[in-house]
Amino acid sequence: ACIFVHYDKDDLVPEECLHHIKMLGVYCDIYFVSSSEKLASKPEELEKLFPLCKQVLIRKNSGYDFGCWSHIIRENYDELCSYKGVLLCNDSNWGPMNDFSNTFEKINQNYSDFDFFGLTASITPSWHLQSFFILYSKRVFSSSYFKQHWFDIGVFRSKYDIIINYEVNWSGRLMRLGFTGMSLYGENLSLAENHTHVHWDSLLKSNYPYLKKELL
Repeated sequence: ACIFVHYDKDDLVPEECLHHIKMLGVYCDIYFVSSSEKLASKPEELEKLFPLCKQVLIRKNSGYDFGCWSHIIRENYDELCSYKGVLLCNDSNWGPMNDFSNTFEKINQNYSDFDFFGLTASITPSWHLQSFFILYSKRVFSSSYFKQHWFDIGVFRSKYDIIINYEVNWSGRLMRLGFTGMSLYGENLSLAENHTHVHWDSLLKSNYPYLKKELL
């Protein structure tokens, strides 16, 4: 399953977003959640999503991406536990540039040895997987600790506090609980830098699927 977070300042579902969902849909059932509140009053936009998604939810713009992911997890937890893995991702990237075949091949090859997977990692301020694309195995997702964490996601006013608590510290907590995480790309690059900003060209040459929108 994939919980895909969307936001558009004009309350639209642009073509590149639909392409993104279609390509993920080759591998996942899509649970689409948007914090563009006025999208709910645009049936012509919603109609684009229904053939591609198992569920479509439009919600209040609070809690950033983590609030959206938590909302879907809380509403569908038992159902999501039946999947082999649950992918949390968002629309902060352009892509995929080709498709996700290389990405999911890497996940499948390492599924028996690792418990959660991200596209890229960083060691600033401590080791963590970047949150825009993380897949949790059934072992992690169905654990009581995972459920408690995601059911209790709060609303921070500072984006920095969100990143520290729900991206950086979260990876560390999982590791301390005995789960193992893996970065799928950038293993030969310095983890002290943000690969998606500094080494985007090297990543693309290694079949990395995305280009970060912030770069543009």
